Amino acid sequence: MAPMIVVRLQGGLGNQMFQYAAGRALAIRHQTELRLDTRSYRTDALRQYALDQLQIRAKPLSATATLALRARRRIADRCGIRGSTTFANERDCALYPGFEELPPDTCLDGHWQHEEYFVLIRDELRAELQPRAGFCANLTALLDRVRGGETVSVHIRGADYLDPREQTVHGALGAEYYTHAIDLLCQHVRAKLILYVFTDDEPAAKLVIPSGHNVVWLCRNEGRADATDLFLMSQCRHHIVANSSFSWWGAWLGEESGTLTIAPHQWYADPALNRHHPAPARWTRA
Repeated sequence: MAPMIVVRLQGGLGNQMFQYAAGRALAIRHQTELRLDTRSYRTDALRQYALDQLQIRAKPLSATATLALRARRRIADRCGIRGSTTFANERDCALYPGFEELPPDTCLDGHWQHEEYFVLIRDELRAELQPRAGFCANLTALLDRVRGGETVSVHIRGADYLDPREQTVHGALGAEYYTHAIDLLCQHVRAKLILYVFTDDEPAAKLVIPSGHNVVWLCRNEGRADATDLFLMSQCRHHIVANSSFSWWGAWLGEESGTLTIAPHQWYADPALNRHHPAPARWTRA
């Protein structure tokens, strides 16, 4: 089998995009193929493989190749026998040392949530991480409004981040963060802001957005695909992201001259993990 980069996918669309971006950067560096290990979604009741909504340049690993990869991994882990494949396991959200020196036959396992892994292929990713044809059909009027004036994407996570397991990792952001972030934008933008609020929990979200602002609510249960909401986020002029990989990508893909992006100062509930904050230095932390 020819050398290839394989990335093991896990989590929702935002997480998958980070994993794809790191794998794609390594594949381009070595001019080799990228394949996606999607087996985690066979047993994940909450998430599903979603990169097929985007214009990516990779395909899922075949069932036969997946079994072969698992066998090589088992031999490497249990017997200490290292074959031709390098298994790179990212731990504790820290930058992986020597990422750029990984060989052309590598399997990536982790979250890979740092721009440093893929910043050199920014232009390629901005093209490949756009929705496939059909995902933004019948949105012309909404897109015209989102692209007009000083619009702001605001992401508020609710339902899943209230799970006790998520609370130990991320925790939910409250009214203090969103009020402060909106105030910062108002100080830098002279025109009237229009807030496009993306949320999976509208009642909870309405408790953290201060009154007196022009707000358009875009709720997840309205039938749009994740790729559609991500694209709508990216088309806003400015961004207030949650501690979420999903809105991280909405902001990153939408960056242009004059864009102001605000991210929470505390991305992770665990201070040890927060040392590896994924927001680029050019973003404002609130």
